[in-house]
Amino acid sequence: MDPHPITGQLFESPVPPGTGWPGDPADAATDIARTPAQVRRLAKSADGIPQLQARLSVCRACPRLVTWRESVARDGRRASFADQPYWGRPGPSFGDHAARVLIVGLAPAANGTNRTGRMFTGDSSGDFLYAALWRTGFANQPTSVGAGDGLELTDMRIVASVRCAPPANQPTATEKANCQPWLERDLTLAEPHLEVIMTLGGIGWNATLDSLKALDWVVPQRKPKFAHGVEVAVESPGGRQVKVVGCYHVSPHNTFTKRLTPDMLDDLLRSLLGRPRVRLVPPDLRFQESYLEALDEFDGEHRDGDGELVLPADEGFEGVSFTRESLVDGAEFQRLVDHRIADALPETPRPQGWVPCTFRWIEDLERPGTHLGSIALRHELNDHLLEVGGHIGYSVRPGARGHGIAQEALRQMLEVARERGLEQVLVTCSETNPASARVIEANGGVYEDTRVDGEGDPTRRYWVSTTPSSPRTP
Repeated sequence: MDPHPITGQLFESPVPPGTGWPGDPADAATDIARTPAQVRRLAKSADGIPQLQARLSVCRACPRLVTWRESVARDGRRASFADQPYWGRPGPSFGDHAARVLIVGLAPAANGTNRTGRMFTGDSSGDFLYAALWRTGFANQPTSVGAGDGLELTDMRIVASVRCAPPANQPTATEKANCQPWLERDLTLAEPHLEVIMTLGGIGWNATLDSLKALDWVVPQRKPKFAHGVEVAVESPGGRQVKVVGCYHVSPHNTFTKRLTPDMLDDLLRSLLGRPRVRLVPPDLRFQESYLEALDEFDGEHRDGDGELVLPADEGFEGVSFTRESLVDGAEFQRLVDHRIADALPETPRPQGWVPCTFRWIEDLERPGTHLGSIALRHELNDHLLEVGGHIGYSVRPGARGHGIAQEALRQMLEVARERGLEQVLVTCSETNPASARVIEANGGVYEDTRVDGEGDPTRRYWVSTTPSSPRTP
């Protein structure tokens, strides 16, 4: 027996069901499919995702695959993992049971899922995929080390067309057919929430469309050719409209040769649910023209998260002053940029009682250099910020509102807060701004109370965890 790399608990290899492996969906009483006919029966009769994953995780219907996965677990471990227990069983799905996005991969890797018991975990393919899922808001952390490491997915679940690690990564046609009922049932159980199926590689593409056809979904009569970014509209028997999207597989061959790059994968993932293609960047001179246009759009409206253009002198602080007219000059605009960047440093002079602040500008990735708004992270809370100001303030230029930009910008700023060591942040909005309240709540904000600011306006206060698995405390 060997210790689990995360929990330290001792396990046999392969891991017997119900012995305490993190995330193991099965137990000693779980029904085992030993023939293709039993696979079809047990898959079809599974009454929910947990029971389906339990049953498929102990499947023994393909003798060649059973022999291979268990021989690797016992005697064929990679040297770097020789002191770890190996899962050595079919890989159950991983992710949100109410997901709108389902990823369909090919098959587990012998030293990846076959070792860790979690889809795309423990190998370079998983490293590439989960980093992208984190960058695009589907994962709560950028790494996937092993079951029990705290990784969670939101709005996404990952399955495979073949659930056992195959020799040479090549399942036979018979093995693919034997495993198809598990995928068919996964698709059926996912349907109530499903909007997008993203397939990794041609095998995942074919398996998905074949399974949908077998389930009497409306699919193209002639199967479209797989390609990266190709989309196909399908419809469930109940009338649910879903799109199937092709994506190059995250295999080392594709990622090392740059056939699939991080930007390509990020762009595709962001497009799945229509998330705006924006990023947070430090203030920069290249935004001058667009920033001034945004100032004109605001037309005097308060720009939370953008900093003040005028700060009067204070003890130990000589003050700063910018105007719309002065910022037309490149040198003056650079001075504003420098001031915003320097504000993150504790030693930077500032008015008494003010705290260090990280400023980011919201850039439109479709139009580089376009300033869509500003967002700021205050590194700590003074009395005023604790009462009504909060850690994070943001504003989106009027012409760009209504497209989900604030929600995505706040999501990305929560990552910045986490990197600074803040496990939770206070975010506030006016009681009369329901749109901002929805943005905060969509990012996991937990309402605490409403307090009145210095001008008599009621302000809603939310605590937001920067790591979804950590508890919120005020």
